[in-house]
Amino acid sequence: MSRLSESAGFLRRRTRTPAILTLDEPPGPVTIDGGTLLVRGWAVHRASRDPGEVQVVIDGERFSARRTVRPDVAQHLELDPALAVGFTAAIDRRRLAHRGHVRVEATFERAASLKTPDINFEHLAGDPVPVEEVGTCPVCGDAERQIEGSSDGLRMARCATCAVVYTVDRPTPGFLAARYSAAYFADEYLPALEAEADAMATHWSMLLDLLEPHRGAASRLFEIGTGAGRFLRAARQRGWDGRGVDINAAAVEYGRREYELDLVAAPADTEINPTAGYDAVVSEMSLEHLPDPHAVVARAAAALRPGGVLMIFTVCADGDSFTSLGMASPLVGPAEHLFLFSQSSLERLVTDAGLEPLLFWTDEAGDSIGVLARHP
Repeated sequence: MSRLSESAGFLRRRTRTPAILTLDEPPGPVTIDGGTLLVRGWAVHRASRDPGEVQVVIDGERFSARRTVRPDVAQHLELDPALAVGFTAAIDRRRLAHRGHVRVEATFERAASLKTPDINFEHLAGDPVPVEEVGTCPVCGDAERQIEGSSDGLRMARCATCAVVYTVDRPTPGFLAARYSAAYFADEYLPALEAEADAMATHWSMLLDLLEPHRGAASRLFEIGTGAGRFLRAARQRGWDGRGVDINAAAVEYGRREYELDLVAAPADTEINPTAGYDAVVSEMSLEHLPDPHAVVARAAAALRPGGVLMIFTVCADGDSFTSLGMASPLVGPAEHLFLFSQSSLERLVTDAGLEPLLFWTDEAGDSIGVLARHP
């Protein structure tokens, strides 16, 4: 989203200007086809090092902006990289008129206020999603929470106890089931999988390396949310005897037909056999989609043999993306990603299920997080 490469010349021209306010995206009409209107840029009074107070003004209504560090900008302006010169505001499009005007204003203690020109916008919001409110944290049961914001009318909150971010206005079970249709598999899931095939193969190889020391004689593995079964196919090439479940019947049929895998189309929490005695159960980028992760992890733990392991790899609430962009982060999709997990929330899930955490890890940006936990 950042246009810093196009803006470097602008920054060099403005280095003698005491107060600066600018946007990452060049001014121009904006069409909002996602859940939020994202406004992002930077503001600072260079002489006083004052980042100022930034507000987004939409047809007279004011919204506070989240301040962020922008080491890229600070370097150009010869400022401390830890100074929060950046700003981000993510405004739910369902709070907006279908058409309107947006501008940004910044006020500083030692300079006159600055403001951007008005920018026209329109949004393409469809029908509202049918929802039911979640009263307490689905991970730890605590009712205390802090609303992080909303996207497409769906609020997300951070639990005060385990720090998971979860969808408060959860789509109904019927909506969630309909979302994972044959059209979704063909038009969204499969093209994305093909586009990332090489990167995913490397990622799956790393996950299988972590599982290897815990393989038993039978090499039995179960995957929750297997999709088309590409991870199970990679596991089979390593000698694992794999089985998987996914709610998307089209994905399951594809995996059976193309890869001859043992897959079943069903909700995850109904298909995990608690007496199976698996060497490993894996949830790779699937737990965030499931309404009751506590129940799913408990069933997964029961399905392990003594010494077997549960591996979870999922989206993280504490990485660069959500920290800097908030509800405009690509990780956020409250109708699909019902959770953004923290290390403490994953630890709570596995320990509540009677498992011993062995390892936590994240990707480089911290946007994905994993845990490996062992059955005693």
